[in-house]
Amino acid sequence: MRKILYVLCLLTTLVACSDDDDKIITDYDKPYSKLPTSELRTLIEDNINSCITLVEEFAEMEENNSILDIMNYYGINFYFDISDFMNSRSSDQSKENTFTGMKLVWNKNKQDFDTTINAAGFMEAFFPSSKTDQSNNDLHFIATIDYSTGVYLKIEVSNGKEVLLHKAQQYNKETSEAIQTVKCPPYSATIKMEINDDDIISRFIMRRMPKEITLQKEGGDHYYISLNEENGNLHWVTDFNNIRIRTTIGQYKNIQPLIEEIHYTNEGRYNELATELIQKNMHESVIVFTDKDEKIGEWEFVNLMRNEENPFPLCKCTFQDGTELPFTLYMLLYLK
Repeated sequence: MRKILYVLCLLTTLVACSDDDDKIITDYDKPYSKLPTSELRTLIEDNINSCITLVEEFAEMEENNSILDIMNYYGINFYFDISDFMNSRSSDQSKENTFTGMKLVWNKNKQDFDTTINAAGFMEAFFPSSKTDQSNNDLHFIATIDYSTGVYLKIEVSNGKEVLLHKAQQYNKETSEAIQTVKCPPYSATIKMEINDDDIISRFIMRRMPKEITLQKEGGDHYYISLNEENGNLHWVTDFNNIRIRTTIGQYKNIQPLIEEIHYTNEGRYNELATELIQKNMHESVIVFTDKDEKIGEWEFVNLMRNEENPFPLCKCTFQDGTELPFTLYMLLYLK
C-alpha cells in the first residue's frame, strides 16, 4: 500500500512539474526589462529606422537590379500574368506537368536568339551576363509551372549553381493560402495571404490584405508583420529585428463599418473619433524583446490620420517609469 501511495505521489509531482514547465508566458505578462529607459528608447528607434532602411534597400534593389537590367537588355520577358496560369489548368491533373515550352539561346553572330521548342519549363533562356562580352551564355533563365505542388509560377536566374534571382507564386486552393517569395541575395522576402481564384486580378495584384510579410537581409536586419483575423478580432504583430510590437483589436470586423459611418457623419472629428474607437478596443498592446522574455513597455495609437508627410500611424510607448516615447508604426503591406 505504501508503495502504491509513493508511486501516486511521485506521479502527481511529475505532472505538476510538467505543467509548470509547459506554461507559456504571454508577451503582456512578461516582466519589464531592467534596462534604463533611455537605452530602451534608443533600441526602439534604432531598430525601426534600420528596418525602414532595409525596406528602402529592397525597393532600390528591385528597381536597379543588375540581373533584371541585363534581362531587359536582351529582351527576355519575365513578367507573366499569374491569372492566365490559374485559368488554364488542365482538367486532367496527370497531364499538368507534361508541358514543353520555348527555349532561347543567344546567338552573338546574328545578335538574336535561336529558338527551339524543347525547354525544361514553360520558358527557358541562355544568355550572356555582359552587354559587351557575349562570348559566353553563362546566365540561365527558367520559368516553370507545377500545379501539383501549388506553384503557379516560378522564375529563376542562375549562373552555374548560384541562384541570382528567384521569384515564386504558390496557391493552395484547399486552404486559399497564396504565398509569394522573392530572393535576390542578400535580400529575401515572403508575402502570405488568403485569397480565392477571383481575388487574383493580375501578376502581383490581389484584392485581399496580406496576412504576413517577412523581409530580411542575410546577416542583417529582419522585418516581419502579421495581420491575422480570428473570431472577428485582429491580431497584429510587427517585428523590427528583436523588437516586437503587438496588439489585439477586438471585433475588428465590426469596427470597420463604424469607422466608415464616422467618416460620413462626423467629418470634422473623423480622425479623433476613429483613433479613439481603435484605442478603446485594443488589448494586450505591448512592446517586447523577441530574444528574451522581457517587456519594454505598453503602447497605443495616438493619431491614425495618414498623409504625404506622415504616411504611417503615430503611436506612443509608455515605459514602466511612466516616460512616453512617440514613434511611427511603419507598415510594409505590399511587395512588387
